[in-house]
Amino acid sequence: MLTYIPVISRLQQVSLVVNDIQSLSQELSSVYEISLEPFTPYVYKLVSQFSDEFDKCELDEIIVAAIAPFVRRMVANWNPLQDPFAFASTFRSWRRALRIKTAEDKPPSTQLDVFGREVPATSDPEEYVHLYERSQFTHAYTPSSHAFMTPFESLLWTVWLPKVRTAINNEWSADQPQPAVKLYEVWSTFLPAFIRDNMLDQLILPKVQRAIADWSPKKSTVPLQNLLFPWLPHLGLRLEDVIGDAKRKVKSLLRAWSLGQDLPIPLKAWKEVSNAKSKLGQMIIVASRYLKQTTGMQCYSNTSFPS
Repeated sequence: MLTYIPVISRLQQVSLVVNDIQSLSQELSSVYEISLEPFTPYVYKLVSQFSDEFDKCELDEIIVAAIAPFVRRMVANWNPLQDPFAFASTFRSWRRALRIKTAEDKPPSTQLDVFGREVPATSDPEEYVHLYERSQFTHAYTPSSHAFMTPFESLLWTVWLPKVRTAINNEWSADQPQPAVKLYEVWSTFLPAFIRDNMLDQLILPKVQRAIADWSPKKSTVPLQNLLFPWLPHLGLRLEDVIGDAKRKVKSLLRAWSLGQDLPIPLKAWKEVSNAKSKLGQMIIVASRYLKQTTGMQCYSNTSFPS
C-alpha cells in the first residue's frame, strides 16, 4: 500500500494545477483584454514537474479546453496578414504541452508515397491505404502516430485555419507576396504537416499559379519573378509544377527579345532556377554570352522592366 502513496500524492498535485487552470479560464472569461500569458506558469509547471503524468493522463486536452474560448476570441479579431506573429510565440513556447511535432521530431524512417507526401517507411501497401482512409478528413496524409488530430491540431484546424483561409482568399494578392510569405514562415515551423500543406497547396499556390498564368509583360505591374521567387524556398517537391508556366513565359520573352532592347528578365535570377541543360537554361546562357561579347554590359544585373 505504501508504494502507491507517492503516486497518489503526485496525482493530487497534478489535480491541483489542473483545477487552477480551469479556475483561471473561468476568471478570464469576463475579461475584455484577452491574453494567453496568464496560463503560461501553469503550463510550464505541468510539463516540467509532472512530465510523466502529463503524457499518461493526456493533459494537453485540459490545456486546449481551457484556452479554446480565448483563442476563438483572439482569432476573431486577428488579421493574419497584418500581424502574423500574434500568439505564435506563446504556442511555440508551449510546444511540449501542446504536443507540437516539428521536423526535428519526425522519425528518420520515412519515404515518399505516390502523391509526393512523406509517409512512414513500410513495405506493406495496404498500410498506406488504411492510414490514408483514416485521415481523409484532413485532406492530407498524416503519419500513423497522427492519424487522428491532437486537441491542439483540432483547434488549429477548426479555428486558426478558417481565419487564415478567409484572409488569403479575400485580402491577399499574389502580386504582393510578402504578407503571406511572412505568415507562412512564422507558422510553418510548428504547424502540423497536414495543416501546413493545406495552407500552401489549397490557399497560397493556386493564387500564385493563377497570377503567373495571367501575367503579361505589357499589362502586369510587377516582374514575373516577384510572383514566384519568394515562394521558392518553401516549394520542395512542388517546384517543377509551380515554376513550369513561368519558365514558358520567360522562354517566350527571350525569343521575342532583340539586342538593343531592355532585358525582359534579370538573367542571373532565372539562370539560378534553370537547369543549364534545359532549353531555358541554354537560352539564358546564349543571351548572356551574346550581350557580353557585343556590348560589354553586365548582363547578369537587374535591368528596367519593360512597360
